[in-house]
Order: sequence, then C-alpha cells, then structure tokens
Amino acid sequence: MWVTNHLIRFNNNGTLFINERTLQHINKQFNTQFASNLGIDVCNSIIMDALLETFEHIRRNNISITHQQVARIFKANINKRLDVVELNS
Repeated sequence: MWVTNHLIRFNNNGTLFINERTLQHINKQFNTQFASNLGIDVCNSIIMDALLETFEHIRRNNISITHQQVARIFKANINKRLDVVELNS
C-alpha cells in the first residue's frame, strides 16, 4: 500500500499529479505478479485503465480527498479489473 500512496500526490495548489517513477515501480511489481498469467499488455492496460477510472471518479464526484484515499480508490479499481479478467479466463 505504501507504493500507491506515493503514486498520486497533490501539488501545493491542490492539483493531482502522477509520480512517474512510482507508476513504473507499480507496473514492474504488477507485471511480475500477473504477467505470466495475463500478459504484459493486459497488465499495462489494467494499470492505465484503473488510473483513468480513479481520476474520472474524483472529477465526477468533485470530492476533496487525501492522496491515501486516492490510492485506495486506485487499488480498488485494479482489484475490480483483476476480478473481471479472472472471470473471463
């Protein structure tokens, strides 16, 4: 969980940004864990789709949350996608 807490951060003006090094680290961990079963392209797609869904969730709901809460939403979105992929396997 500590890794995802550093993935999405707030600037001083309140805008969100993605920490590229942390994203690469998450991709590497995720690919190591799941690529043998899912393939690297599917793994990368899951990560990017989960990021997009996370930012869309924040935008749609116009909510004020901490970066830890954003990380939890991101992690939940990844797990949701993994569940779908496993069901389709």
